[in-house]
Amino acid sequence: REHGSVVLGAGINPGFLMDFLPTVSTAICREVKTVHIERIQDASFRRLPFQQKIGVGLTPEAFQERVDQHKIRHVGLTESMHMIAARMGWDLDKTEEIVKPVIAETDLSGPGWSVSAGMATGVNQTGHGYIGEREVLTLVFRAAVGQTDPQDAIFIDGTPKLNLVIPGGVNGDIATCSIITNAIPVVAEAPPGLRTMADIPPISCFA
Repeated sequence: REHGSVVLGAGINPGFLMDFLPTVSTAICREVKTVHIERIQDASFRRLPFQQKIGVGLTPEAFQERVDQHKIRHVGLTESMHMIAARMGWDLDKTEEIVKPVIAETDLSGPGWSVSAGMATGVNQTGHGYIGEREVLTLVFRAAVGQTDPQDAIFIDGTPKLNLVIPGGVNGDIATCSIITNAIPVVAEAPPGLRTMADIPPISCFA
């Protein structure tokens, strides 16, 4: 702020799909009871470092060892829950994250990868946010090779109920580059300081 700089925390996830987009989707609701968000990705055609990061081909034991070392996890799930809660006026009493492997039931293979039955095809991570004992936020992040139902989805239990689904899901590489580039004119006009997607004017594609 002292030097007039703006720093925007942005990206596709966290920063848009599992926090900002669900939050603004509640704007047409009179009340919201719960928000359930899913990002399901088929990692079959993603770059090798991404497949390695989600534990493709590991034994369940090796997968758990890396989870314990915090080497396999989607970073930002808890932060996304707090961003949604803050905008909704919810005070979360507890949050938790659970990281588990997606296990192959049969031998699988694709371009540049193969996984034997019983091995990990990727990661399934869930975040849960509670008010008292009531779960109000559920975030599911799953990235695995051979995933047959990739999609991004938002399910809002409220008035009205909303089911928003993007079949096939959003390509994270393209979307990340796009949202950062499209944020430039908005950031250039934003007040100095640390900003989130929730406290700047809407970003849109620009020519």
